Amino acid sequence: MSKKLISVVELPELQKFAKNNLNEKECFEIIHYIAANPDQGDIIKGTGGIRKLRFTLSSNNKGKSGSIRIIYFYYNENMPVFLITGFIKSKMENINHNSCNE
Repeated sequence: MSKKLISVVELPELQKFAKNNLNEKECFEIIHYIAANPDQGDIIKGTGGIRKLRFTLSSNNKGKSGSIRIIYFYYNENMPVFLITGFIKSKMENINHNSCNE
């Protein structure tokens, strides 16, 4: 039995990040994974439920520092997942709750 996929909405900031940093296959894999597992990301404290999830890209062999983080909001299965933005771990150490609340 396959999992029910949650609808996913890509916000403009995430689309810009994806266009500049991901290939089509990587985009599909990330969106599909989050749609199937929306509660897997760690909740960022103080954001009201925004989550971050680490992905290692197949085109990258730098380990954890070469992975990307996807920032998204998931409330429950009755709402879509909102993909907010992404960043490359080696270029940005972390994202704080103040950035998420903007």
